[in-house]
Amino acid sequence: MKGMFASVENLTTLNLSNFYTRIVQDMTGMFAECSSLKTLDLANFNTSKVIYMGGMFANCSSLVSLDISNFNTQAVQYMEGMFYGTSNLTNYSFPNIDVKSVTTSEVMFAGSKIDTVKMNKSSFNS
Repeated sequence: MKGMFASVENLTTLNLSNFYTRIVQDMTGMFAECSSLKTLDLANFNTSKVIYMGGMFANCSSLVSLDISNFNTQAVQYMEGMFYGTSNLTNYSFPNIDVKSVTTSEVMFAGSKIDTVKMNKSSFNS
């Protein structure tokens, strides 16, 4: 699914509620540069095998609502620039984010309005 919807500039909404993602390992840049996308509900995505999420929502500058509340990020190693440039994202949900396996997370929130991310201490390796 790497880059699957990348740079689709006129896309404003997308229904992915029936997408089969159980065996996907790479979601790098999946929605990158979708500059007109306003809302995205990915709560039904099965991300248990995903390793790459770098730039997944990068420069989705019109995105105001994102639901990734059920993302399983235990296997994810690369989250660099995941929310880079999401300058209008104010309504988001990712309470279960787990970064124990993450090795790369540079500029993950750079250029975004996300200023607070709540995580459990168990999300980190000690």
